[in-house]
Amino acid sequence: MKYASGTLVPNPPDPDKFIGEPLTAAQAEEKCASWGLRLFSPRTQEHLRAAVTAASAAEFAPVHTNGDYPPTVAVDSDAAGYLSIMGIYPVTPGLSCESKPLNSEDCPQWAAKPDPQAPDVVMPYWVTDKIFKEPGTTNCAGCSLYFNWNLDVQPPVLTGYEAINLNGKGWSSPHFLCEVGDKLGAPEG
Repeated sequence: MKYASGTLVPNPPDPDKFIGEPLTAAQAEEKCASWGLRLFSPRTQEHLRAAVTAASAAEFAPVHTNGDYPPTVAVDSDAAGYLSIMGIYPVTPGLSCESKPLNSEDCPQWAAKPDPQAPDVVMPYWVTDKIFKEPGTTNCAGCSLYFNWNLDVQPPVLTGYEAINLNGKGWSSPHFLCEVGDKLGAPEG
């Protein structure tokens, strides 16, 4: 598969294959990597807004285990599922930036996974400029926060996030977003 940016994905995902079981962020990273992609890490407010819009679209409704789409696709789009885990991790497990906005400027204790082509480059990330009294210190290496979304408004709005250890694995979700990752780094302009 070739994207408009010119990026080639040698083993594209099979859209008819249902994953089914919840995956941790580390497992989702592996699944995305098997497709030549990476787990979604929002780098700007606009980047997150675009992901929320896409994940809220009826075309993104989750597929049931029997392979069928739900009867109410528009109602069953899954922004809360697709964006409940993201590729943002604690830099040092047990340390955090409680009561600070979750973005690379205000919260350097968390970081987006580095680009494998430039592992020493710190990637910017942006989840919010609001304070939610989190992320706490009950985090673990390679564990995503749990991101909670209000689906009663459109587009859905982030209502909080929480560091949940869950036996050293962090939060899991059967739905998640992968990204091409060919435009990593600070936005131009």
